[in-house]
Amino acid sequence: MAEIVLALVSPFIQDAVTRAISFAGEKISLDWDFEKELRELAMLLAMIQEVLKDAEKKQESNQAVRLWLQHLADVAYDAVDVLDEYAYEVLKHKAKTQGQRGKHVSSSSRLSQTQGQRRTQDFVIAKDDLIQLWMAQGFVHGSNESLVKMEDTGNEYFNELLSSALFQDIKWDSYGNIESCKMHDLVHDLTLLVSKGETLVWDASCNFDVQNCSTIRHLRVESNGEGLPTIPRSVAQRLHSLFSNVDVFCSMASDLKSLRSLKLKGGGKKLPASLGKLKHLRYLGISETYVRTVPKSFSELYNLQTSKFVNCYELEKLPNGMANLINLRHIYSSRPRDISIMQLTSLRTLSHFAVGTKKGCQIEHLGWLSQLEGKLEISKLEYVRSKLEASKANLKEKTKLHQLKLCWSYERAVNNNNDEGVLECFQPHSNLKSLTIDGYKGKMFPSWMVNDVNSSGSSFLLGNMVELELINCYECTCIPSLGLMPCLKVLYIASMANVRRMGHELQPNGAESIRLFPALEKLTVHGMKRLEEWVEVVEDAVAGSQGVIAFPCLEELLISGCPLLETWSMGGFSSHHKLSELRIEWCSKLMAIPGVNGLSTLKKLELKGCNGLGSLPIGLGSCISLQFLRIESCKNLNSALSMNGLTSLEGLYLFRCDGLTCLPIGLDSCISFQALKIEFCPNLISIAEDIRKLRSLSFLTIRDCKNLRSISEEWLESLTRLKKLLLGPFWSELQEFPGLTSIYQSHALLEVLILFGWDKLKSLPHQLRHLTALKQLRLQDFNGLEALPECLGDLSSLHRLEIWNCSNLTHLPSIEAMRRLSNLQYLRILDCPKLKKRCAKKRGREWSKISHIPNIEIHDKDVQGKYEYFNDWF
Repeated sequence: MAEIVLALVSPFIQDAVTRAISFAGEKISLDWDFEKELRELAMLLAMIQEVLKDAEKKQESNQAVRLWLQHLADVAYDAVDVLDEYAYEVLKHKAKTQGQRGKHVSSSSRLSQTQGQRRTQDFVIAKDDLIQLWMAQGFVHGSNESLVKMEDTGNEYFNELLSSALFQDIKWDSYGNIESCKMHDLVHDLTLLVSKGETLVWDASCNFDVQNCSTIRHLRVESNGEGLPTIPRSVAQRLHSLFSNVDVFCSMASDLKSLRSLKLKGGGKKLPASLGKLKHLRYLGISETYVRTVPKSFSELYNLQTSKFVNCYELEKLPNGMANLINLRHIYSSRPRDISIMQLTSLRTLSHFAVGTKKGCQIEHLGWLSQLEGKLEISKLEYVRSKLEASKANLKEKTKLHQLKLCWSYERAVNNNNDEGVLECFQPHSNLKSLTIDGYKGKMFPSWMVNDVNSSGSSFLLGNMVELELINCYECTCIPSLGLMPCLKVLYIASMANVRRMGHELQPNGAESIRLFPALEKLTVHGMKRLEEWVEVVEDAVAGSQGVIAFPCLEELLISGCPLLETWSMGGFSSHHKLSELRIEWCSKLMAIPGVNGLSTLKKLELKGCNGLGSLPIGLGSCISLQFLRIESCKNLNSALSMNGLTSLEGLYLFRCDGLTCLPIGLDSCISFQALKIEFCPNLISIAEDIRKLRSLSFLTIRDCKNLRSISEEWLESLTRLKKLLLGPFWSELQEFPGLTSIYQSHALLEVLILFGWDKLKSLPHQLRHLTALKQLRLQDFNGLEALPECLGDLSSLHRLEIWNCSNLTHLPSIEAMRRLSNLQYLRILDCPKLKKRCAKKRGREWSKISHIPNIEIHDKDVQGKYEYFNDWF
């Protein structure tokens, strides 16, 4: 017990001793004379700490010692609260003083002050969030003398825990930073055991026992809004952490006198006015709520270090007084907010900053935030009036920023016509990993974006750039020379309406031997409405050179929304030894795709909306690794499609291919083939015998091929591995469902069946009775059907039954047949007006047939139980 109390309390005591001495030494003038008392408090706390250490040697079985230790812990917590209140008043005084002084102090003197500061089951855990919670609880401290910040100390602690294998499954971002990790459920349970008595996870099954909960400091409430706990005031007053929804917090807000950390997710629309009375609060995280406004008292949280408003889409604005929170170090928001940052010189995280005309919202104020790191999005850049203003943002000196977004509004309230000059002054530090430029209306990109190749070698102003996005730069007529960026892995170019030709400008001038885009892994070109030609990069780079290599590491290539593109050449694909995914979409004039011979690594090929294509790429058969082929809305693609040679092909999807009259040939050579999906192909009139040879087929869809008249009755006979099958509708004059005679041969593994009917069908296929392994069945668009057959009762494994859009369906099978469906858990009836009326709960004529089913939904309303949707039909 002593070890546990000491482990949990000792950090608070050490912090309290340090702060008491610091406050006494600083002699901060608040018209109070507390120097003597503060020094005495520091001595008392140090004595408590020594007593606790001595108590480790006492007998664990001594009940008196345990009670005494707990009492000492309570005294220590209360002492920390007293010091916190003193610190609160100090910060409040500073905020008001700075606010008044700010009316008279010049920008240069403020900047010098800032520069002076600069010298000085598994549980997923977000690393930064965890460290900020440690800071809020006083577990992490910095050192002004050594310029070590709290976050840096937190990183050291995190790395120690990581090296001790307490964390696992590390997730890294694109730039090499740890984003999150997992704590194994056994480790999590151990931490709860160690902190037992101070930590409680509450759910609907818990009851608060005042006597046993009197030591609780950290509370997590798991509730969907129903059965909210009644938390005793004596417990609420001692809490240091509360994780809950808005409603739980509102019910107890006025009692939370000692709260340090507050995380709210979901719940009500309003936060209480008493929020500002949480003097000790250092961490406030609000996410996925319907909160619309934040009370004005928010601006009185002077101890607040971290403020998060994430996915709060109803939130209109943050309080104007946020500028008073001079202790803030991290501000997160899902979208730009008008925040006055003039006094927030301790900020290390500012996820969004919207430039404006209000005090504290000018671009120059970013220059005062010398410690910014991580991600920063600057929006409304049209409000930057001049190059001089832009230069004061001082982005080049922000060495710890790794992701930067520069955004101009699409519909500008003001237009200074100075985009080129402003962007030229926004040169970031060379450490930057990711850059997005969105809505830029200059004609030329800045000089710092162009590779500088000189006689002494190569120097790259953006030499560490990993990701670059150029979006909605409508006035630019060309792409900057980017080919020599050594670390660039992702390039996204979109909606540059005036670019007509690409290729030659992607490589720099003056290079004698070139590896173009040596690290690029993903290239996307999207929405280039006037792009007509993509020229040979290698040819333009160095004519006649033998050692030129382009895109040697490219893995994914997407070209989309280029309706005028006719010519495309990237030197063939012979040098693209790693290309695994190729997608070409909505390039209606593209007549051919460069030869894909030799693309032995290609695994996924998608062609969509390419009406100029008459055939598949030449050499496709040599793509021995191709696993997935999707062709959609290619109206002129002829029916002579060959799959010969594609031995690794696992899935073929054909959508809205008007020229398709029969299945592709050579499918029998695809020995790994598992999934075939054909939809909305109006001219498909027959299914070739090849399909019978696809013995490994597990998933089959043939939908909305309304001219399909004949299907061999034995075509399913050899498909003994089918797990999911979707069929129909077919030719509207057919009066019975074709091709199901031999379905009983493949019934052993079939688990999911969807049948689409048409008006001429008056009955369901009688072969359904053989599918005793079937678990999911959906019947849709059988408008000629009036009653379901008795044979449905033979589907003994059926778990889920859905009936959609059967306008004349009136009768279910008999009550005896329905009762034989002993595994049926879910029934859904949708757009069946007659059946809806007859299945009305307790009064409909068919209700007795279905009343035993646990979960029933009729016309999107839960009639019984709670219907859980099944998202894995196909």
